[in-house]
Amino acid sequence: MAVTSGSVTATPVGALTVVSVRGPLKLGHPPLEELREALRQLADSGQVDLVIDLKEMPLFDSTGIGVLAVGYTSMKRRGGTIKLCGMVDLARQMLKTVGLLRIFEVYDTREQALASFTEH
Repeated sequence: MAVTSGSVTATPVGALTVVSVRGPLKLGHPPLEELREALRQLADSGQVDLVIDLKEMPLFDSTGIGVLAVGYTSMKRRGGTIKLCGMVDLARQMLKTVGLLRIFEVYDTREQALASFTEH
């Protein structure tokens, strides 16, 4: 199932789904609600192994971090996971500060994140 909105695109890649985010994941910005809705739709349809590509996401606030954390928990409950890629240094540092780098697997590129699903 492909999900497309103004700022969020979910594309199937084999058994996985790549979710691309364009724009800030901040309160009051469209990508935030679009990502929340895309994650809900994907979980409801059974697509629970995701790579979220954040190379076009310049920054997020605590609300954006919360959407990622809730999405991760939702996918885990359904037997899947979310892996992140393409994060700018500031975003990576923010996740580290709040302790989420211990939970999320973060990769430099989409290809590395996709390949990590077959390495286990």
